[in-house]
Amino acid sequence: MNSSMRSLWREPLDVGYGDLPVELRDLVDQGWKTGPAGALLLGGMHGDGWRDDWSPGEVARHEIDVNDVWVPPTGLDEDRDVFLPGMVARARGFLACAVEAASGFEAADRLVGVISVGIDDDYLEHGTTVKLLTRRGGFPDYFEDLERFVFEGMAVVDAADV
Repeated sequence: MNSSMRSLWREPLDVGYGDLPVELRDLVDQGWKTGPAGALLLGGMHGDGWRDDWSPGEVARHEIDVNDVWVPPTGLDEDRDVFLPGMVARARGFLACAVEAASGFEAADRLVGVISVGIDDDYLEHGTTVKLLTRRGGFPDYFEDLERFVFEGMAVVDAADV
C-alpha cells in the first residue's frame, strides 16, 4: 500500500456483509462466474455486452475492466478524518466478502483486490473503487509502484491477506 493509504488503514476491520450498502451486498450475492479464457468475473458486472475473444495472456487486464466496483459513500460522515477511513473500511469489507464468495473457483487463490480512495481536496466527489483481478496473464505492472498515485490512497491486497 502507499503511504497515503497507510494513514487510512485501521485495524481491526469492523465492516462486514451486513454493514455494506445494498449495492455491494447485491454484487456479493450475485457471486462469481468463470468467463472467457478462464477469467474470474463478478456475476453482476459481466453481461452479454462484453467481448468474449480474450486470450489467456490478457486475463487480468479483462478482469480489471469488468470487476471495477464503485463503493457508495452512503451514510458516512463527510468530515475528512472520518469519511476517508470509513471508505477504506467499507472497501475492505466488500473485498473480504467478495473473496469469500469466490472460494471454490479455480483462480480464487490468485484473486487480488486493488483499493483506491481519492484523497485530494475533492475527496467527497473523487470516489472509492475496488478492482478485482487475478495474478496471471497480463497483471498490470503499474501497481508495482503505488507511491506514484499521489491523489489516491492505494492498496493491492492478495486473497490470502484479506
